[in-house]
Amino acid sequence: MDCVGAVGLRSVNELNDSDILKPGRFQIVNSCVKELLVADAKEGTVSASVHAKKAVELLVNSIRCCYESLPPISITTVGDIPDTIDETITLYEKALSLSTDIRLPDLLESCRQQRLKRNAHLWLNFLLLSSIEFSDPDSNSSQPNFRVLFEKALESVKGKEGRYLLWREYLSFEGKVAGFGEKSTLAVLWRAINDLCGGFEKSPLESSRALEIPDFAKLVGVKEFGLSTNLLKFLLSGFSREKALEVVELLMKSRSELLHACPSFSRLYFELDMVESGKSFLIDCLKCNPKSPHIWKLIYQIEDLGGQFGSAESVKRICRLAEETLPETEAAFFRHVC
Repeated sequence: MDCVGAVGLRSVNELNDSDILKPGRFQIVNSCVKELLVADAKEGTVSASVHAKKAVELLVNSIRCCYESLPPISITTVGDIPDTIDETITLYEKALSLSTDIRLPDLLESCRQQRLKRNAHLWLNFLLLSSIEFSDPDSNSSQPNFRVLFEKALESVKGKEGRYLLWREYLSFEGKVAGFGEKSTLAVLWRAINDLCGGFEKSPLESSRALEIPDFAKLVGVKEFGLSTNLLKFLLSGFSREKALEVVELLMKSRSELLHACPSFSRLYFELDMVESGKSFLIDCLKCNPKSPHIWKLIYQIEDLGGQFGSAESVKRICRLAEETLPETEAAFFRHVC
């Protein structure tokens, strides 16, 4: 469920289990399982069941190798998956310090419980396995409360990169269950932004006095917006253009600097033929980060389209201002094009 570097299906099939199934290698397991599940969903053939078995085996054996005297197991048929998952869930629950009354072997000395419960990829693998179990129509297990599990994961994982992965999956889950445009999904986004950047007390969804929220730029630097803007882009990808713009306009009332740290959001305006609004958005992006050659070039390219986008005079003006503002190495581009 997380977004680690892509591992192609062919690469997954070529990997030996001995290379993957070592204590603590949860990230590579997560990436491999994602590829297998995507292939499983696409193919809908006999080979798909092979992918499903392989995915479950990886999730099962990656936690078994963290315990003493638990050798890896093989899943013979797809019908064995539900019982295998049921048995494995308890291993994850112990490793993640979740309650379990079942007596289990000890964890390896190298797999201390406190360290395991702080590992975002272990939580994501647990959530993956739980989602596979619930999606099985033959499973007798009750539906896990995924919101509770996400909250427990966020309580345990402290690093920003790990929390970003959890928030992204939380947003994906909420979007699929409640709908990407629903308030509950946007509330999760608000919490994620607040967590990753900090500094806000109220969501504009909860208060009409959104403009009273402190200036974003005074709280964090533009370079620190990366994880939050990535989350926002991910969420908006599930919206229609009109709905995405509605959310952007809502966020502009309180977190404009977050949006202006990512000039690609201007694309929404241009795609909806709101040219002046798109150009105005890019100018505001430039005000937040005037030394960005990327933003200057975007503005130049828009103006250079001519017609409703700009004119020869506006192109020259942009080039002149860019030359005056940017370092010599970057200003050379604008001298050349003009």
